[in-house]
Amino acid sequence: MKKCLQLFFIKSSTIPESRFLPVLCVDTTAYLLLGKLQSAMDQLHMHFTSAIHSRTYETVYRYASNTTVDQKIKYETLCRCVPPELYIQCLSNVLTTLWGIMTSYQKMLSYHYSDSSCDEKLSQFDKNYVQQKLQLGLARIWQDVQNKVNPYLVSQDLSQFQFDDFIKVLDLVNRLIQVGQEFCGTPNIPCDLLREPLRAQSVQYFRRYHMSRTEELHMFLNTELWVLLPVKPTFTTLQLNEFRFMASKKNDKIKLSTKVDGYFSDNTTSPFIFEDDNVMEESFFDYQEDSDSDVNDELKQDFVEDGTNTLDKGNKKKKAASKVMFHNSSRDGPIITNTTLNVLRYLGKYMLMMDSLKPIAFDVLLSMSQLFEYYMYAVYIFFASTNVESSNPRLAHLLLKIQSSIILSDEPRPDGINIPEPRLTEFINLHDTQNLFGLRERLIATESLVFLASQFDLWKDYLDNQIPADKLNFLNQFYNQTLPLSRELREAVYSGVASKAMSYPAILQLMCNVKWEIKELMCEPNSYVYVML
Repeated sequence: MKKCLQLFFIKSSTIPESRFLPVLCVDTTAYLLLGKLQSAMDQLHMHFTSAIHSRTYETVYRYASNTTVDQKIKYETLCRCVPPELYIQCLSNVLTTLWGIMTSYQKMLSYHYSDSSCDEKLSQFDKNYVQQKLQLGLARIWQDVQNKVNPYLVSQDLSQFQFDDFIKVLDLVNRLIQVGQEFCGTPNIPCDLLREPLRAQSVQYFRRYHMSRTEELHMFLNTELWVLLPVKPTFTTLQLNEFRFMASKKNDKIKLSTKVDGYFSDNTTSPFIFEDDNVMEESFFDYQEDSDSDVNDELKQDFVEDGTNTLDKGNKKKKAASKVMFHNSSRDGPIITNTTLNVLRYLGKYMLMMDSLKPIAFDVLLSMSQLFEYYMYAVYIFFASTNVESSNPRLAHLLLKIQSSIILSDEPRPDGINIPEPRLTEFINLHDTQNLFGLRERLIATESLVFLASQFDLWKDYLDNQIPADKLNFLNQFYNQTLPLSRELREAVYSGVASKAMSYPAILQLMCNVKWEIKELMCEPNSYVYVML
């Protein structure tokens, strides 16, 4: 009799729900008749624990390499035998297996609290005892789940993973914590065995990732030609693939708020299976010219015949080129460059990391500020022609702080950030009078910086919710000082053109040569006016 009941218990942790309730009815009543109710509950928890250990081992074993059937390998060693390319798939199946066992336990708990249970044959004392033991077993089952997932998380060096794969690991573990909170019925559950390995690996991973991004940004700035990137006037960062999570996060909140059954309902599929992640097509580039339907057909030509000699091909090309330039420059859309777009993509991935792992959210924010400050420092170094110490001391102090904190120096820094000073590409000549001393490049660089600062304004509420309360002072300082001062860089950049575009001593001399005797009203302006025009 006892052997048959033990067999029922072994199956109870894995059987389908359609056969689950009859087994529960038999085992509870039978152990009551034997006077072994306490033994029944102990056996029940033991077999659930055994199922967690055995089925997790079997799942990992299917993915492990360099193992034979006869080998008896410890679970920790077996986890290290999973190839990196199969790591995420194996983790997903491990968590799905554990979720199935947790679901079975939840069904058992719900049954003993339902009116249709067989507990009417138990006394009220025994009913309360069964319910109490099952409630206490929730924490025990959750601890067993963590004990099996923890060795798997530390078995691989996640710092070598691609960014998207690393985020998938974070999402899986965060989802497991959510499942555990619902399983135990409280958000205050112990989950250090899950969070600590990820926190340590995330710090290591993000440092390496941030160093790679700063090196790329340095390369982009050194080769940037500061050419306007044609984007539609409706362009926003939410149109970038890197910011999709912000839109989907809003949808997830709506979906979760209407889902009343949770992760253990009858119709719920595994919450650890990734859906097909189709990359969103980015359609914010604008390479088409404006419609000329209202323009005279003659004016649509590259040149207009006015009775003079036919223009040569070189002039035709110049006319056509000026037409395209007018088309691009007449847009009301944002002024950005290829480097600006790359920085935006970096920031989107940084904020996704911030959302996936809250413990390093402040470290991510620091890195985001460093990317922006380096971009700002490059615009200043490349195009500012005046000393800002006298004209804008606050801006000068900020630039000096940036230089001393992230620009390459011989002294080692605690955070390891040492980015080489950017250098303007040799293909841009800021001394050429024909292009007004690089006015176009100066304008695009400065206004792209202003646009980048404006995007931070859009992210303010999001960042406020991600950063710990004791770190908000840094965030407020960044918004109240760094971002406003980046807009004040315009004067330092544009003054480099204003000071060189005209020969002020020559104009002053022409003004002095004018005879300011008003005897008659002249129909033409003085000569110095023509020089200024």
